[in-house]
Parts: sequence; structure tokens; C-alpha cells
Amino acid sequence: MFLSRLMQRSRACGRTKGRRTFRGTVPTSMGRRSAKIATRKGKEDGLRAKLYGRIGKQIVSTVKRGGPDASSNEQLAHVLREARALRVPKELVERNIARASEGNQADFQEVTYEAYGHGGVGMVVESLTDNVNRAASSVRSTVRKAGGKVAEPGSVLFLFAKQGQLRVFLREGQEEDELLRVAAEAGADDMFPDEWDENNDGEGQQGNAFVAAYRVVTPTEAWFAVKSAIEDAGMHVDNANSGLRLEPGARVECSDEEEEANVALVERLLELDDVDTVTTNMA
Repeated sequence: MFLSRLMQRSRACGRTKGRRTFRGTVPTSMGRRSAKIATRKGKEDGLRAKLYGRIGKQIVSTVKRGGPDASSNEQLAHVLREARALRVPKELVERNIARASEGNQADFQEVTYEAYGHGGVGMVVESLTDNVNRAASSVRSTVRKAGGKVAEPGSVLFLFAKQGQLRVFLREGQEEDELLRVAAEAGADDMFPDEWDENNDGEGQQGNAFVAAYRVVTPTEAWFAVKSAIEDAGMHVDNANSGLRLEPGARVECSDEEEEANVALVERLLELDDVDTVTTNMA
């Protein structure tokens, strides 16, 4: 029944014959309008660095808590599976496993900060840090200097739900209906055309003749299975823009001036070493 519903939606939206160009969305600053800035040339390297940094910190944290043997450390095994799925370099993985054994390496803690940007836009800042006081101070200072407001715990987070997302590119000859079928059979919840810029999108510069991009939404527990099924079908997953993340239940409209101020705030937050992701509900 679910597959049938998705297929009906696909036919209503049209097929992927011919070239369709969209501007890309970026996971660390959820909100389609903010993507106009976030997808400019060169942003892809920054996203990948954040992604690799987050995985590295997760490896250190799980090794310190359960040891370096993935066969007996279930949490480490899970992180390593995610690292392989996201194409994290093997040498980075090995370096962080060794790093966890160093006596002066502090453990990392997951911390979430909440804030309001301009125009009532909610923001959730996720951090995996080895110094909570430093992270809290830098996040709060950055929010306030940019004209935002630090929010009470829970006052913004309830507006979001965690889900799996995959950004998928189709090449010439690949059909939307086939992606829809593969994703649905593997356990996906939804799929829709994603915005991207074929001239400035980093993944689109690899000479792969991409003709369309889609966002596939999954339950958190089905993300890896859906990703594997899509890749096994020969379709390209944009690893730097895929993963488990927060999604707002509703988006907030704001003026162009407020949008620019919010994008600037998000970018300043992402410049902080302790910050891994920033999610907003800006429309």
C-alpha cells in the first residue's frame, strides 16, 4: 500500500525525463531559502570536514567508553558502519581509534543548545564536545552577537523530529519511479525532488552527468538499509548531505533581511569547532 501511494505521488509530480535543475539544500542549515547561500561553490568541502570531524569525535567517545574492539563494543561497531556508509577515510578512522587511547584525551559529550534567530526562527545547535563549558560559552556568545536569543532547553527542540535523510542524484537514463520503488521497498517514508545547482553543487562537478536530485526520508532505524539499496541499484548518494538529522514540523516565513541575518548566524555557529550541526525551521 505504501509503495502504491508513493508511485501515485511520483506520477502526479512527473518523471525525470529531460534536465531538471534545482538549487541544493544543506543538512547543517535546514531551510530551503538558506540553501541559496549554503550551496555556493566551496561549501561542499566545509560540509565534508564537519561530517568527518563529527564521526571522529564519535569514534573517540565510543572507544573510551567501550574499548577499541568493535566485536565487543556495539556502539563502536555502529559508528564504524556509519563511517563506512559515509565514505570516511580509513586513515581518519584509525587515527581517532588511536587518539582515544591517549591519556590526555578527554571524553566527548553530546550537548544540544536551542536558540531563536531573527523573525521567530527556531534553531537547534548540536555539539559533541570535550569541553562543555567552552562549547556553551562560544555558542551563546555567537548567538547573542548575531542578534539572536538563547532559548530555554526544550522550548525549540519540540518543534523538530529526528529522521534519516538521503540526498540522491540520478544520471541520464535513471528514472524517478525506479528510485521510488527501491527506496519504498527498503523502508523509506517519503521522497521528493531536491533543490540543487548543477553548476555550483560540489557533487555535480564530478563529470557524472547528473540530471536530477531527490531527498529520500527514512525512519532512523532504516537509514542504512535504504542507503545500501539505493547504492546497490547504481544511484549516487551524496554522502556529505545525507544522514540522521532533525526536521521541523512546520517552517517559519521571514523577510529577506531576516533570512540573511539567520543565514549569517548559522554560518558563524558552524565556524565553531565544537558545533557539528545547526538546524533551523526557516522556510
